[in-house]
Formats: sequence, structure tokens, C-alpha cells
Amino acid sequence: MPRTILTRPPGGASGKVRKRYAVRQKLQLLEECSRLQRSAKHSVRSAAAAMGVSHVLLVKWYQDRPRFEASLGKSKSICDGPTGQLDCIKEELLQWIFSRREQGIAVTMSHVVYKATSILSHLQEDGGGGFKDNGFTARLSAVTRFLAKFDFVYRTKTNEATKSPAEVYEEASAFMARARPSLRGPHRDPRWIWNMDQTPVYFSYHRSKTLAKRGIKTVHVRKSTSDTRRATCALTCTAAGEFLRPMLIYKGKATGKIAKTEFVRHDPTSIYACQAAAWMDETCMLRWIDEVLKPYLVVNRPPPGIVPVILLDAYRCHMMGSVTDAIADLGIEIVSIPGGCTGLCQPLDVGINKPFKARVRALWEEWMIDEIDRTGMVYAPTREDISSWVAQVVWGMEGKPLMRNAWRKTGYDWFPEEGDLAGGGEVEVVTDDDDDNVEDILDDILRGGDESDEDDDGEEGMRM
Repeated sequence: MPRTILTRPPGGASGKVRKRYAVRQKLQLLEECSRLQRSAKHSVRSAAAAMGVSHVLLVKWYQDRPRFEASLGKSKSICDGPTGQLDCIKEELLQWIFSRREQGIAVTMSHVVYKATSILSHLQEDGGGGFKDNGFTARLSAVTRFLAKFDFVYRTKTNEATKSPAEVYEEASAFMARARPSLRGPHRDPRWIWNMDQTPVYFSYHRSKTLAKRGIKTVHVRKSTSDTRRATCALTCTAAGEFLRPMLIYKGKATGKIAKTEFVRHDPTSIYACQAAAWMDETCMLRWIDEVLKPYLVVNRPPPGIVPVILLDAYRCHMMGSVTDAIADLGIEIVSIPGGCTGLCQPLDVGINKPFKARVRALWEEWMIDEIDRTGMVYAPTREDISSWVAQVVWGMEGKPLMRNAWRKTGYDWFPEEGDLAGGGEVEVVTDDDDDNVEDILDDILRGGDESDEDDDGEEGMRM
């Protein structure tokens, strides 16, 4: 027997079709009503008729206008909607999320689901309510709606440490209060105030996201055969916005074939070394002192009365006796940055390492596109290519405002008074219009999120 399908006409029996207006549309209609009242001397009723809107709605919207403006850009409606399953534990759940974030602990939706389930199960034992559906997907949907209601979204970390944020900030502030005066005074000059740090340079920078048609089930991305290879680049910057010669450390034997026959073809403006794991170790550190720091002092001899100083983090090979003695023999003072505070106090971590790696990545992508167009294959670049890109980026960044602004992080400024930096000149501020920031922002957008300079923290964990 065939089924009879009844279709309901629009508006039901009355024929009246209800229309929903978003908050922005309501505010636009209110502005148009005010304009008609001023220009055409309309009343609210006649202005409503001219716009095709009930005057009763306009009057109600005028009363709710402050709420509309407060919610503009946050939600399409000011209605709270129906009571959610988690409203009965709202205060306890929000307090739990807040306390975890204050301790610097990452919180995910799954964590909130488990916590909400635990709280509701205790309530159920006491005669209260619980989740209407015990399935994880249903509970996740309830938590998703709850978090969206209170403006919780996933954010990319901008700082990582083994301590809570409060402890890190307190320790970093105390360190700056002790160390900042040592970089100021008539015995200091920005050209002889240095910071040295290592950052990884990868042979491949394949992205996890790509442009593709909506609805495609499988998104294929090709990668090179040397996807995990990397080198270590030791960067040294001055408070005057200059670079010392960079040092690149590749994987290999210190006196092997690579060091003897290949490095002679690399860019001559950098120093090259080999190490078994491509890390900075005591041998490489001593070589950096002999081939980077010492020649700089020979060519750029400090004026009488000027004492050079270098900021180094708590990486083990920086603090070895042989290294500190070699630096002290050159007449250089050492300021040691506490572990966990480098993201706030170390200029290279604050504002140089990330732009440096973003520019190296851009050169790699340009090279990769050309290689694919030419050969149709995805190969890894050579060590000579990496050395060339690093030199190109380093000397291209030298002297730019970001080099000096890295020493002036808000709240952790090494030179808080104008005139301390660059011999009394005005401090240059990098704005959002600066081409350096535009490149970084564009890279973040294409990458699908922010990418803080956290590789060194990862290295630090492996060094222990």
C-alpha cells in the first residue's frame, strides 16, 4: 500500500512565515529606522512599515540595543537558548578549567568530558542528575556546546616550561632585576653586548595542511626522503642589531670526509663543524669561541673602558669550566639565564629565532617548487643549500628593527630607558605594517596556526 506523505505549507495553517534576524541585522535595521526618523520625519510605526518590519519588534529591539552591542561579534543571538546538561555544574566546571590553566596545565575537550562525567556521577549518587546519554560522542557534543557558550577555544601555546607560569614569571622578573643593571652604564656598549643560542635548521619543512577541494576523503602530501634530517645553527646577535658569523653543525665526524672536502665549497661567511648527533657540544663550543668570538674582538676592538658581556642560557656545554674559562680569557663577562626563562629573557628566543627559521623555510619552499617543476620529484636539499640559505637569511636580517626589538620584550626589557640602546637614538618599534611581521603573519596563516620557537626547549630536555 503506497504511503501518503503530507507536506506542511510554509507558515503552517496561518500562512505566516517567521523570520529570524541576526544581532548585526537588528542593529542595521535600528540604524536605518533612526535615519528615516531624522531625514523623512517618520514615526517608528511608519519607518517599520517602510522597512517591512513589525514596529513591535523595533520597539523591543530598541530596549535590547545595549545587549545587542555587547554581544556583537561574539554570537548571532543574545538568547541563552535552552538549559544545557552541564548548567547545573557550571560554576564547578569553569573553576576547574580556570585553576588548571592558571597552573599552566593543558586542558582538552576530552579532559572536560571526563571531569564533567565525574562530577555528574557524584551528583547522581546524591540524587542529582547525570548525562542523558552515556555515549562519549553525546557527552563530547554537550561539552562542546558548553565551552562555546563561555568562549573557550583551542589556542596554540606561546610558551612552554616545566614550571607553572606564575613561577616562571616570578623567576624571570627576579633574574631581570638582578641582571639588567649589569648591562647598563659607561662600561657597556651595545656592540659588545651579545646573546648566543642554538636553533635547529631542518632539511625539510613539509606542512601538515594543504589546499584541497572540500569533501575530499584522502588528502595526499608528498615528502622528501630526508624528512627528519637537521642541522644546528648557533646564532650570535648584538644589542646594536648586528650578527656575528653564524656556526652550522652538521651530523658527521669532526675530521671526516664532510669536514675535509665539502665545507670548502660552502658559503664562506659562516663557520662549519661536524658532530655525531649534530648538537652543540664542548668541542664545538670551544671552536665557536676561537673562530667567531675571538676574531670579532680582534677586528672590532672594544674602546678603552668598555667591557664585553655575553648572555648564555643554562645549556650544559655553555656552563662547562673549559668554555667559561676560554670566554673569561678574552675579557668577556658571562650572564647566565636560568632554565625555563629563556622564552622571556633571551633576545634570540624572544624575537629572532622564529623569524630566522621562517625565512629559511620560505627559501626551502621556493627551492622545492622549482625542483618539482623541473624534475617532478621531491628531493632533500644538500648541506651546501642549507648553508647558503642560512647565510642569506642571517645577513638579510642584520640591522633590521626586529634585531634590536628582540632585546625589548614588554615587561622584560633589557634597556627600559630610551638612549640606552644604540647610543642615545630613538628606539625603533616594529609595527604590524613592517614587512618582517607581514611575512611572519602570512607564514602563520598558511601554516594554520602559530609556531613558537620551542625547539630549543625540546633540545634542552634531551641534553639533560
